Amino acid sequence: HKGQVVGDTREIELLPGTPPGSYQITVNLFDPYRQEELKSERGLILGPVDVPRREPPPISALDIVHPLAVDLGGKVRLLGYSIQSGFRPGDHIHLTLFWQALEEMDQDYTVFTHLTDAKGRIWGQKDNPPVDGFYPTTGWEAGMIVRDQYDILISPDAPPGEYQIEVGMYDAQTSRRLSVVGSPKPEDRILLNETVVVK
Repeated sequence: HKGQVVGDTREIELLPGTPPGSYQITVNLFDPYRQEELKSERGLILGPVDVPRREPPPISALDIVHPLAVDLGGKVRLLGYSIQSGFRPGDHIHLTLFWQALEEMDQDYTVFTHLTDAKGRIWGQKDNPPVDGFYPTTGWEAGMIVRDQYDILISPDAPPGEYQIEVGMYDAQTSRRLSVVGSPKPEDRILLNETVVVK
């Protein structure tokens, strides 16, 4: 009824590996019959909500779809990744990387994510400090696990075929990349082991 006040209690579970910091909560209404959000003139934003620094979760709790264990420069380990997309030109690839700090770092490293073809040409990329700059590597403690998400736009001109995603970290001031530890040949990038097929 008009003017009626309805209480609505919600619990939001934090995904394991969510970095500490200040967050906002957005509230939207969804019409299940039309399968669409109900647009309002002003979006409802709640907060700020402070997420404290927590103990690193067990790796098994992260639900990593593609587990890895690749170290960069002895400073950080890529535990694995998850990936979602329609894989069509103009689509976004939603890529979640799971990092673990091996030591405290005195450098703010930038993460690069590149979609490349067999000739190494880049057809999509997103480079930025971890967590969109929200959680720079100088704030990481040894053992900390960080969930780090990227949306990579597949170029509208990308021809159908097979692609790979390469990721890594570099110092933005010198452009020097962290090297892969234990690689049989010098490498400064990690090739993700799932082939991306653009349709």
